[in-house]
Amino acid sequence: MQYTMKLGDGDLRGTWANYRPWGDKWFYIAAQGHCCLFANRKQFLDFGGYPEFHRTYGGGEVYVNMKWWMFGSTVAVEPRAIGYHLASSRGYEYTTDDYKHNQFNILWSLGVDALFERAYINYLRNGRKEVLDKMIEEAKKEMADDRVFIEKRRITNLYDLFVDKPWDKLNLERGGVKNSSMLIYHNTWKQLLNQSSVQSRRAYIVSSLQPELEKYFEEHLGQYIYKPNEYKNVIIME
Repeated sequence: MQYTMKLGDGDLRGTWANYRPWGDKWFYIAAQGHCCLFANRKQFLDFGGYPEFHRTYGGGEVYVNMKWWMFGSTVAVEPRAIGYHLASSRGYEYTTDDYKHNQFNILWSLGVDALFERAYINYLRNGRKEVLDKMIEEAKKEMADDRVFIEKRRITNLYDLFVDKPWDKLNLERGGVKNSSMLIYHNTWKQLLNQSSVQSRRAYIVSSLQPELEKYFEEHLGQYIYKPNEYKNVIIME
């Protein structure tokens, strides 16, 4: 099925959406879950595969999908495929801290510093600054080589990718239809920020990256903003 890409509250993620652009034939997609995945082994190894540092489930799929598009390749889904997803114990503790660390790692490696900072500000809404500061320090160290590798290999950056949407262009060429989906948490997120910790608001106010990110959302992805008129032009309180 289709995937809805979600941005704006820091995380880079997608959720399943039960629709597709046409019948039962394969089509291009921005990203997909990896419960069943086929990839050319030579290309997978050449592109670096999954992140080397990954603490728990969550984020690795989107990392791989976005990297494929940034490197000039493609991602597609085959609705006729039958996947058997077997349930089993993971063998490790599943914590939100591990998931947050994953997000920091993949955002830093993909070179989207404003989204990286947005994730930090969002997680900071519930406090624990010293824990988050350690996470971002570790993320920058762990993903330093991967960040350089991706920057050298990519033919586009993630911000331009979400504007250009090559998956839509390819679907138009293939079947004359496009049907991708995106959701940006922007005004509603800022309202949540106003109701959160002083530390998170302060980090937002002093940021040099967030104004540009907001301009990007409003000018290039405005049609995907969740409830665009709700809490419009909200001012973050000191």
